[in-house]
Amino acid sequence: IPVLSAVSALLTNIDRAPIRLKALELINIFAPPGTLAESIIDSYREQVVQQAYKLFLSFEVLGNPRGLFNRMATGVHDAFYEPLHGILQGPEDFAQGVLRGGKSLAVNVGYGLSDTAGKITGSIGKGLAELSMDREYLARRACTSGAGSSDAPRNIVEGLHQTVEDVSTGLFKGVTGVVTKPIKGAQQKGFEGFFKGMAQGAVGLVVKPLVGVADGLASATEGIKNTMEPSQTQSMQRQRPPRTLGFFGEICVVNISDAQVAQLLAETIAIGGERTRGLSD
Repeated sequence: IPVLSAVSALLTNIDRAPIRLKALELINIFAPPGTLAESIIDSYREQVVQQAYKLFLSFEVLGNPRGLFNRMATGVHDAFYEPLHGILQGPEDFAQGVLRGGKSLAVNVGYGLSDTAGKITGSIGKGLAELSMDREYLARRACTSGAGSSDAPRNIVEGLHQTVEDVSTGLFKGVTGVVTKPIKGAQQKGFEGFFKGMAQGAVGLVVKPLVGVADGLASATEGIKNTMEPSQTQSMQRQRPPRTLGFFGEICVVNISDAQVAQLLAETIAIGGERTRGLSD
């Protein structure tokens, strides 16, 4: 059901929720196994309940308020303590401390706000995309989207360029889908496919431009965030395609040609939708 898929897309994105459970040490325990198991379960249940708020505050659809608070707290801390440490050394160190503290405050607040805005718009875009009922569109979007991908904008200029591309792509797909979806549906399933394609085209005419706008805003904020503090993922790019496995799933010696063919086949299956779904078998 598209609505349930949209809701699940909004609620299943959680950003680094730090749930930490302390070890339970029991020494010289004399108790029935049931009582011992109950004590262990009660201990960990209590810890999970006490930290449940961390899970809630890490939802991306809420902008990960916990991450925003930590960023702003770090900036305020540096803005106060850097000058304080400097003034104990002398006037010159005090001035440098003011500059360091002010820079940390600006960077952390800017990073936190842009990261929050990006997570909210990105989550909204994922949820809206599920309403399109277009598996081919969802597969293509899954292959090309993602803030942590190698194509993520590295600065404000790339972010604005990606924004224009996302918005124009969403508008183009929404308008052309009104024509192409009924035709493809009729070719595959006759009258039933034609009317299903009409429904997909009508929904896509509204949904896909909105998804493009949401993705564009997410790209813009990603560019701002990476300008404030370059992402570590930008310098971490795959050097070769994943190795292929043997006929029985065993690990084989790396063969670049086989790996490239397997990657191309996987991308073709993902983009092709229903037409190539049988190739995965």
